[in-house]
Amino acid sequence: MEAVRATGRSCQNAANAQKLALLRAYTRGYVEMPSAQPATGVERSVASRVIFCERCVAESTDETPGDISTMNGIGRKFYGSAEPCPECASVVRTLWWTFIDFPIIPLGSYRYKTSEEAVTRSRFWCRKLPAVNSSQVFKTWGLALLALPAVIVIIVILKYLNILR
Repeated sequence: MEAVRATGRSCQNAANAQKLALLRAYTRGYVEMPSAQPATGVERSVASRVIFCERCVAESTDETPGDISTMNGIGRKFYGSAEPCPECASVVRTLWWTFIDFPIIPLGSYRYKTSEEAVTRSRFWCRKLPAVNSSQVFKTWGLALLALPAVIVIIVILKYLNILR
């Protein structure tokens, strides 16, 4: 009976390793997904369970933020990086509604793991945490409040020098 359990576990680990290898190849652009249809919630859930460690899966939900984008600094954007996981290298980041790239309203905190990063676009995996990381929210608001006067001073100086019309 114990041998059957061990074999079952090794088959499950092999299947997870195979799924992870396929996901890595897909995110790096080496292979295409077999279907032209976007992944369903169940497929996304299974994928995120393979990418994140058991502890991170246990502390978070399968909920994802969907598409994240800003236009001229207005939209939704992640800020912060806290509580790095030593096992899967994910971090806690907070999703914000931003105005001119300044964080206004925290929309939720997520376990976040980057799979591919570029200058204008990045791919990532997320799992929502049950509560907003309040220390991260206050740090982000504090940094934004410190940066705001500096931005105003720069604009005033540029107007004074007639660089901005």
